[in-house]
Amino acid sequence: MADNEVFCTIDKKGNPSSNHFTVVGNGSDSKGQATIDGVAYTTCLKMEKDTSVKFSLSKPMTMTLYFGDTETASIKIDSTKYTNTTSTLTQALAAGAHELTKADSRNLFAIRLMATE
Repeated sequence: MADNEVFCTIDKKGNPSSNHFTVVGNGSDSKGQATIDGVAYTTCLKMEKDTSVKFSLSKPMTMTLYFGDTETASIKIDSTKYTNTTSTLTQALAAGAHELTKADSRNLFAIRLMATE
């Protein structure tokens, strides 16, 4: 991934808006909304037992995950569980392959990757 910023949403069928991501899982348009930069998004990826989001980075980047406005962030990044008290989670990632999987039942509305340089 060579872009300095990637913003990816998930449609109600579970398809990512960016080809940088490989998504396995179910989407939904009935799990509330996430407000990101003043815009309300209403489709999401349901983080279930077999849900997976895979991507590779060519350089270190900062990832922000956006969950439903009424949810607290909870996800596994490369098999390690991360949580937050708000609906967003920001994590620095090294170059290389990464995978997002279910930690707790949540709804992932968007992923933002930004170069750390």
